[in-house]
Amino acid sequence: MMVTAPVGVVVPYAGDIDDPDLRAYFAGVGWLVCDGSRVDTECFAELFFVLGDRYGSVEASDTGYTFQLPDYRGQFLRGLDTRPASESRDPDAEHRGYADPASKTGNSGAKVGSTQDFAFQGHEHGVTQATGAQEVAEGGTGGFGAETSGETTSIETVGEYGEVKVAKETRPTNAAVNFLIKCRSDTLAGWPEMLPAPI
Repeated sequence: MMVTAPVGVVVPYAGDIDDPDLRAYFAGVGWLVCDGSRVDTECFAELFFVLGDRYGSVEASDTGYTFQLPDYRGQFLRGLDTRPASESRDPDAEHRGYADPASKTGNSGAKVGSTQDFAFQGHEHGVTQATGAQEVAEGGTGGFGAETSGETTSIETVGEYGEVKVAKETRPTNAAVNFLIKCRSDTLAGWPEMLPAPI
């Protein structure tokens, strides 16, 4: 079922992961859900060696220390590009935000784990001014804020390229999956007592 992969590899999983028993099974065979959870540094020492504090702070717990997993819920993944902005496919890389924006912890800038909020590329549109009589507001020369009358030019929202779709974000077509991360190289070595054996 699970292919051999180096610790830290992330893969999409097409099934549901809400069942605690299923999550425990995945952990037992070497995979954790990328949901921002905190896990024990000793229990998952190999993964801690790979991630460290890149995705959030390392914190003390009742049993030792915990570190934070990546939280890829609702996220598209993007290849890290550390080249100069003039060559980079991620021109805003140096301004990327924290891996955990809520706590402002983890990597930021052009580093693995950093995040970006949604955005729309800066651009401009030409506007055709209304023709005919117009009453200009407060000494202006026309444009937005002026009362106009006469013939106007409207912007079409439906044309040869199809209907314009409006939503709460700018996004490509997509399909939802769960992301898993490889957490140990040998699934049976040092088996954690709190995890059940695979079924």
